[in-house]
Amino acid sequence: MTPATPVTDRAPSPARARVLAAVVLTVVVGIALLLATSREPDLRLVGAEPGGDAPLRAAPTSVSLTFSEDLSAATAHLTVAGPDGRPVNRGAPTVDGHRLTVATVDGGQGRYRLAYHLSLTDGSEVSGSDDFVVGTAAPAPAPAPEDSGGHQHLRRDGWNLALALADLVLVLGALVALLPARRRPARDGGRTAGR
Repeated sequence: MTPATPVTDRAPSPARARVLAAVVLTVVVGIALLLATSREPDLRLVGAEPGGDAPLRAAPTSVSLTFSEDLSAATAHLTVAGPDGRPVNRGAPTVDGHRLTVATVDGGQGRYRLAYHLSLTDGSEVSGSDDFVVGTAAPAPAPAPEDSGGHQHLRRDGWNLALALADLVLVLGALVALLPARRRPARDGGRTAGR
């Protein structure tokens, strides 16, 4: 009689199959998130009041920016600096549909500079600047307004998401590799030793 040879189970264990399914699902979801967040924001500035190159006779009482679509901003900053570089905006800006508006005080004749920054609810950001002139004198442009908030914005981009996804796949792959392979006990075809 020939001795029975051990038979190993080549099918993946249920635990290994679950981890492998989790890895595949993570990759699919990660690619979908990467594609969804890597696009540029569609929102853009389409107009400013006051705007244009014609000088104004008097300083405006407010400054308004009009954007290409309704503002779904998590935060909105709009600062206007007078000819001497000091802020002339009064209070926080308000959002009304496509428009971002801030009240201003008279800063005298010269070139005014405005800067805006919007953090949208989808995680993207839009920022820019513009200027206008009050009176006939147009000295050199005023310096950009100082950021009074003292904060920085974290940018969410496709590379950060791709790297985080790669890390997750590597960790899950290492877990799959560390799972012990299950083996079936040796079979002797129903015969017992000694027969």
